[in-house]
Amino acid sequence: MGATEPKNPKENYCIAIAFGKTDVPARTSVADFSRLPMKDISNEDNSIAAAARLAPSAANFQPWKFQFGEDKVEIKYFGRGPFKALPKLKLMNKLDVGIAAYHMALAIKHEGKDITSVVPISQGKEFKIEITYH
Repeated sequence: MGATEPKNPKENYCIAIAFGKTDVPARTSVADFSRLPMKDISNEDNSIAAAARLAPSAANFQPWKFQFGEDKVEIKYFGRGPFKALPKLKLMNKLDVGIAAYHMALAIKHEGKDITSVVPISQGKEFKIEITYH
């Protein structure tokens, strides 16, 4: 959608996301996505990371890294691209991390696992979302 904004901007406008079915699919396979290689964003190559890797992101920067542990995954904000210092894009990148976390949570549930917690953590410049499951 790229830089979509409402015709009459409002103070509380945040983001526009397209969803729903179309007559002609935008993509027909995973190969149609322009995404970073798994090895660049995750310490594991699994179906949960694969689902989150395809999550949409502002300007397609994929500002995240996944760190898997025992029954836990962290989705860490990792700014990318030439505009990562711009305040509006920084906010968008943190929203992107949340969108990737939601994709990951859906994939975890799809594998039949129960999510025990989803915790956003913001410490100084660091931002991450921690998901634990069993």
